[in-house]
Amino acid sequence: MKEFEVFKKEFTKYQNLFGLNGYSIYFEESDCDGDNGDIAYTEDNVGVTVRFNSSHHKERPCKLIAKHEAIHLLLWDLTRHAMKRYTDRSEIDRANEMTAFKLEKLIP
Repeated sequence: MKEFEVFKKEFTKYQNLFGLNGYSIYFEESDCDGDNGDIAYTEDNVGVTVRFNSSHHKERPCKLIAKHEAIHLLLWDLTRHAMKRYTDRSEIDRANEMTAFKLEKLIP
């Protein structure tokens, strides 16, 4: 199976495992500015583009890159609130709580 297809399948596996099904996911094979992969969010924070650099990832397996990018998606809500200039403490607490609920299902 082509590495990009493996990357997409693995990312989707973690997306489902982490309960991140409220996003529209788009995949691209790109140079990612020299990185192994990256993730970008739309203005409405519902659309996500996940990019994979098939020519640069030789030092890391594509499955590990997919997992890494899925973790970024898991942490996005918390990051988004923390980056706002006028974030309300309750918004950060809610994002933190949602992340904790997702992680408690993953950690034995």
